[in-house]
Amino acid sequence: MMRHIGDIFGVPENHSTFDNMDENDTDINDDFADPEKNITGHGHMPGPVTDVVLPVFYSVIFVVGLFGNLVVITVILKYHKMRSVANMYILNLAIADLCLLCILPFLTTNVFLGYWPFGGVMCKVVVGASNLNGFASFLFLMTLSIDRYHAMVHPLKSRKYRTIRRCKWACLAVWTGGLLVDLPYIIFANMEEQQQKVQCILDWPNQYLDQLATVFSFVIGFAIPVTVIIGCYWAILVGLRRSDQPSLQLRGSASSQASRRRLTVLVLVVVIVFVVCWLPYHLFAISRLLIDPEVIFSDPKTANIVQNVALSFNVLAFANSCVNPMLYSFLGKNFRQSFRQLFCCRQHDDITALSSR
Repeated sequence: MMRHIGDIFGVPENHSTFDNMDENDTDINDDFADPEKNITGHGHMPGPVTDVVLPVFYSVIFVVGLFGNLVVITVILKYHKMRSVANMYILNLAIADLCLLCILPFLTTNVFLGYWPFGGVMCKVVVGASNLNGFASFLFLMTLSIDRYHAMVHPLKSRKYRTIRRCKWACLAVWTGGLLVDLPYIIFANMEEQQQKVQCILDWPNQYLDQLATVFSFVIGFAIPVTVIIGCYWAILVGLRRSDQPSLQLRGSASSQASRRRLTVLVLVVVIVFVVCWLPYHLFAISRLLIDPEVIFSDPKTANIVQNVALSFNVLAFANSCVNPMLYSFLGKNFRQSFRQLFCCRQHDDITALSSR
């Protein structure tokens, strides 16, 4: 889903570095600068944002997100009551978030050092993982919304095809589709020495493919899923109004309807938070196609503002991967009970083990 892993950092590029690059090469920091260079491109200029604040933010996001998503994955796999169709999609969403978080240490190190120290293979792995998992996350939210539509509007009819087996095939299709879309990024991710520093870049054959990749990622990885999600929830609202009629209230018991509504609200909140976190990132990526870099990087003050804005957008995008487990805990009754059961059981086992010594 991401144009390149440099977008995750959002560190604006100094103008001299931009001029020295081949027009077809997309540096890991692309239209955003090597943090080891100041805005004029002369020497190292340590900054509190890139040297301190950014690593701290990413470290917190990594630790919190790693713990939270591992807990979500554990409770879904451990407790049979959690193995519903919707939770299978949530499981895959948590896996995508977890994989995305696992590349954070590599990205943070690249920003902090100002060069790529991990080699060519990891360059392709990190570029591929960032795109694949970002793309898959939104597709799983789209499939979740479609599932909620069928569960809420057609609860009886949908039982025939809302099965775990078909859900697994749908998840496999999402991962396969994401991998196919991701292949060009993996192929064109390469190592290159720039200004005596090795960088991980996307070496597109021409600038038109670079621009096409940005537009394609926005349309396929954001615009279309959002449109489908909005359509699903609009249809759910219409369906719920109709189901309030006495003749249509035989679709299920009051408790089952309430349970479905709670889960639908949970998915809706997760979708809204995801859009809020990722929309600024995508709008920023698209805006780079419309704005002349000369306008931005000719003025140091403007470039610094762009740097701070870009960093904020990218931190916000990554933060989404650690927010979802919190939403499940606060809004999902079954998740909350399973979390409590998981940790209470562990505490009980620890006490039993100590008392037996």
